Amino acid sequence: PTCQKWQTLLEKMQEEGVPFSLKALAVNGKDILNLGIPAPHVAAVLNALLEHCAIQPQDNEKKRLCRLAIGFAKQIQ
Repeated sequence: PTCQKWQTLLEKMQEEGVPFSLKALAVNGKDILNLGIPAPHVAAVLNALLEHCAIQPQDNEKKRLCRLAIGFAKQIQ
C-alpha cells in the first residue's frame, strides 16, 4: 500500500540519479569556493544545488552545477 508506493518512488528517483545528499553532488564546497563564491555562502549554494538536482537530476554534472552555483550565489548576496 502506502509503503510500497514510497518504495517505488524511491527506486525511480535512484534510477534517475537523484542525489540524496550533498556528497552525491558532482561538486563540493571547494569547487564552489574556487568559483569565487564567499565561504559564508557555500553551504546555501550547495543546498540550493541539491534542491535543484532533486527536481532536475540530469543537471548533476560538474560544469552545469558550477554555472548554476554562480547564479544561486548572486541571489543570496
